[in-house]
Amino acid sequence: MKRIDSLVGTPRSGTTLLQQVLNTNSQVAIAPETNFMKKFWPKTRLYKNL
Repeated sequence: MKRIDSLVGTPRSGTTLLQQVLNTNSQVAIAPETNFMKKFWPKTRLYKNL
């Protein structure tokens, strides 16, 4: 089974640089930024304790 890791970062934390470095490796797949946390964070009170 292949290992799947996920990295999450905040703006201005170096994630774009890390993405560029990891993207030089053909064994690594980089998904586009989704801005998931920017959309999710304001709604956390609706989800309580996930």
